Amino acid sequence: MFYFVHIHVGQALEHFKINNAHFRINSECSFICNERYQLRGFPSVTCQIDRAMENGLGWSGPIPGCEPVCPAAPKVENAVVACDSATDIGSVCKYVCKRGFELLGRPTTTCLLDVTDSTANWEIGLPRCQRTCDKPIEIENGAVSCQDAVDNQS
Repeated sequence: MFYFVHIHVGQALEHFKINNAHFRINSECSFICNERYQLRGFPSVTCQIDRAMENGLGWSGPIPGCEPVCPAAPKVENAVVACDSATDIGSVCKYVCKRGFELLGRPTTTCLLDVTDSTANWEIGLPRCQRTCDKPIEIENGAVSCQDAVDNQS
C-alpha cells in the first residue's frame, strides 16, 4: 500500500526548488537553494510514519530555510582583500593596497541585506589604490623637500 502526502509550499520554501509534489512513505526530499542563497538546516527529509500527524505521515525533520548570501567580495585593482566571512550578512572585508600604492576611500566594505528584494550585496563605495612614490632618502650634507601633487594619476 502506498501513502501520499503533499508538501504545502509556503513562505519558508520561497527560495527552494522541489522536483516532486506527491510523496510515498520513505520518499526523500532534497533541498537546493536558488543562486545567492545558502541552505540553513538539513539538506533532506524523509517521509515517515508519524502518528502525531492527521494522516499518519510526516517528515523526518524540520524543513530548512534558504538565507541570502553575498557574492564574492569585489576586487580592487592593486589591492588584497581579507574577509571575516566571505558570504554571510554582516561580514566585513578589508582592503590593503600592494606596495607602491596608497588606499583612497574607506578600507572596508560590509555585506548588507537589501530588504526590498531579500538579497545580499556589498556596500556601495569601494576604495581604490593609487600609485605612489616612496619618499626619497635623505642626502648627505643636504635636505629633501617634497611637494605632493594635487591630482595624481593612478
